[in-house]
Amino acid sequence: NTDLIESLDFNYRHNSLDVFGGVYYYRNQMEADIYDAQQNSVEDIWTQESWHKNTQLYNFLNGTFGVNYLLGENHSLGARYDITGYPTYYYDTKIENSVSLNGAYYDFLSNTSHNNYPDWLAHTLNAYYNGKAGNLGIDLNVDYFKNTYTLDSRTEENSQDKDDRIVI
Repeated sequence: NTDLIESLDFNYRHNSLDVFGGVYYYRNQMEADIYDAQQNSVEDIWTQESWHKNTQLYNFLNGTFGVNYLLGENHSLGARYDITGYPTYYYDTKIENSVSLNGAYYDFLSNTSHNNYPDWLAHTLNAYYNGKAGNLGIDLNVDYFKNTYTLDSRTEENSQDKDDRIVI
């Protein structure tokens, strides 16, 4: 697969005005195949072999825009806005387990999970004023943050010999 990291930043200054911003994009795609075997002994011997397959894709996007203005030698103000989101973010997992008890077949389990984040978006806003009034220093900052995060998750647990179930 191809993972991408791209960014574009800008800054414009003219006299007492400073305007800046940027865009950052990151794309990551991953696939993993895992095999695991374990044996637990207490009174009985439980043996489990597992095969995992994980698939993940996410696109991360961040945008920034801001402005600073120098009103004079003792006064400045500005603001910065950031928006961060995942236009695409999901991961899928499939796990198959072969279970034996004291060397004899016990069960074969298959779990399939799909997780999707359809609405992951965050907004951050900061505004500030720095100044002096005589000997009094003023440092005022105002912050706002809003985050929307939704996870849609569905897991199917299937057993060859026991009960099946769906977890949402």
